[in-house]
Amino acid sequence: GCEKLQTVTLPESLESIGTEAFRNCYALEKIYIPDNVTTLGAEAFQRCQKLTEAHLPNGITKVPSNLFTGCQKLESIAIPANVTEIGDAAFSACYALTSATLPDGLERIGSSAFSSCRALTAMELPASVKEIAVRAFEDCWVLQKITICNPNCDIYGSIETISNGIKSKEYSGHFDGIIYGYRDSSAQSHAEAFGITFVALDGVDFDINGDGECNFADYVLLQKYLIRQENLSKGQLPSADISQDAAINGMDLALLRQWLFK
Repeated sequence: GCEKLQTVTLPESLESIGTEAFRNCYALEKIYIPDNVTTLGAEAFQRCQKLTEAHLPNGITKVPSNLFTGCQKLESIAIPANVTEIGDAAFSACYALTSATLPDGLERIGSSAFSSCRALTAMELPASVKEIAVRAFEDCWVLQKITICNPNCDIYGSIETISNGIKSKEYSGHFDGIIYGYRDSSAQSHAEAFGITFVALDGVDFDINGDGECNFADYVLLQKYLIRQENLSKGQLPSADISQDAAINGMDLALLRQWLFK
């Protein structure tokens, strides 16, 4: 509650930061937590509304619950390599967060961990992630791509777990982005259960129509798309970008023809 505190210098000898230590320090802009710190209390930086930068120490194994809740200007975060769990609502309502780097070894993403991160466009969850709790990525307005690399990840069975909007006045989340994962995985099951577009990471190269093989039918479909005779779904678009230049044009058609007749 030190509302005018703008800067803090923490000594390298520091080992612990307690619960709510800097909570409601509305003017705090940056925080560098020394790597000797092994214990962070819940809500330690909650509602530090001007915080734009934060360095988490390598010594922690868990990001505690509500650590940065309501830090509306926090733009990016790198989770240290030893962290196995991101606690409930740890980054909830971090409206400006555009990047969150997750380490190999992370096992659990808690309830509402990234809810209302309204600038987050994409997330890649490493194969070590075993659990995604309810509302983990709820109300992420511009989230369009989430990659779930563990085929057996326990994803809480609710449309609110991964959502980027509201369907109606009676609250019901929806997700109009793409879930990437492996065939016959929990990611595919979750996508199918809630009508979300799914793209298989182990799919056939250039299989635009999704029939399990790349053939002349894909070439015809791409040709029709380019001359505006037929549309492609969001799930088909990534396979149609054969040149991987974030655009679908005649170059992709030429490359597909070359591949088919190689």
